Amino acid sequence: MSGSRHSMIRTARAMSGSRHSMIGTARAMSGSGHSMIGTARAMSGSGHSMIGTARAMSGSGHSMIGTARAMSGSGHSMIGTARAMSGSGHSMIRTARAMSGSGHSMIGTARAMSGSGHSMIGTARAMSGSGHSMIGTARAMSGSGHSMIRTARAMSGSGHSMIGTARAMSGSGHSMIGTARAMSGSGHSMIRTARAMSGSSHSMIGTARAMSGSGHSMIGTSHFIRSLFAPSRYLAVRAVQSFTEWEPPVPFAE
Repeated sequence: MSGSRHSMIRTARAMSGSRHSMIGTARAMSGSGHSMIGTARAMSGSGHSMIGTARAMSGSGHSMIGTARAMSGSGHSMIGTARAMSGSGHSMIRTARAMSGSGHSMIGTARAMSGSGHSMIGTARAMSGSGHSMIGTARAMSGSGHSMIRTARAMSGSGHSMIGTARAMSGSGHSMIGTARAMSGSGHSMIRTARAMSGSSHSMIGTARAMSGSGHSMIGTSHFIRSLFAPSRYLAVRAVQSFTEWEPPVPFAE
């Protein structure tokens, strides 16, 4: 289900409140302008969303979460199972190591390349268009101003979304989602492992399949299909061309 400006989805079911999205496998609470959820516990600082399976801490204007440990630099979000480092205005996360170029975020289990103002991530391959974030277990493409998330690991650049099956973190204006737990801050998107559906201005991703409406991003571990109703500025055509295999979306259900 989607609320105004938000998309909310949980492994079982999801509900959205005004300006907030709240979801948690165990429990969920929202503070003023915040959504907080964590399988173990979650805390939010002023203007922050924080979630961590083990523990979470936020710095000023930062969200930090890591299964092992997490550190944030000024205006950065950093998370990595092993280590994470951020460059100026960058977010970098990968299972092994991560490096960022100027204005780019790059992450990939195998390889990752970014274009100007792009974020790219893919276990196999990833391609991004201008102003896009890309992540997919197989392949992923996003339209302009969309978020993309993968089942294994996820990374965000400035204004990007990040999600990981194990861990998830959000920076200011970011989205975070995990197979186990998911959380959204104000103006964030949330996605579930099975299926996801979003309303306008939302991002949707599912390990299985996902469908989006206008102004949405869709990614699935297996299949990906963009709505033909999406404006041309969201590169619907490019998204469709990039995915040769897809299945009809599955209705949101348990």
